[in-house]
Amino acid sequence: MVHAHHLEATLIAASLGARPLLHHAHTSLAEELPTYGGGVLAGVLGAGLDRTLAAACDAAVALSERGAARLRRHGVAQVLGLPPGVDVSELHGDGERARREWALGTEDWVLYTGNLDAYQDVPVLLD
Repeated sequence: MVHAHHLEATLIAASLGARPLLHHAHTSLAEELPTYGGGVLAGVLGAGLDRTLAAACDAAVALSERGAARLRRHGVAQVLGLPPGVDVSELHGDGERARREWALGTEDWVLYTGNLDAYQDVPVLLD
């Protein structure tokens, strides 16, 4: 099995004929691509890529139930909704409560919920 993360990996794995292919969807390209520019045209291209990726995979993982439902609508029979390991409701509210609850002290702090791969440039964030 090839566990392909997002667009690039899924496109490469599918073009190589990898099977079974598990697509790990991080976002909807119909929603993501317009954020880089291109407006409506980028959204149309993204929607087409979303459908193409769904057709190319045997199963998928989505980060939300909304994403899982979209993949099912595009024809993926087996979709697992696997939300991030952070309870978003814990991130809302006032900073003072968070400081008390997690003993953060008075210094500045950042909550980073991404992975620690080098391309994330975590040292830049910390600087």
